[in-house]
Amino acid sequence: MKKNYNYARLDRGNFEYAPNIIYIGNTQIINASAEEYTLLGWLPIIKTEHPEEDENSYYTPVYTEENGKIIQRWKRYEVNV
Repeated sequence: MKKNYNYARLDRGNFEYAPNIIYIGNTQIINASAEEYTLLGWLPIIKTEHPEEDENSYYTPVYTEENGKIIQRWKRYEVNV
């Protein structure tokens, strides 16, 4: 199933992108509005720029829910050489 990478939800800490096609009742909606996604519990994702990596570290995305939005941040990991 295709995903909508602009909306997501966190369920017990698990990040999940919204589907591209949503259903409200028996109605299939393609290209749903922000209001329709929000009605079903999907929140807009606020994306941030990926930090510059170097040979001693790498980053993975971390998502938190704040004020009705999913905020993307980055967690830095050291590479043991």
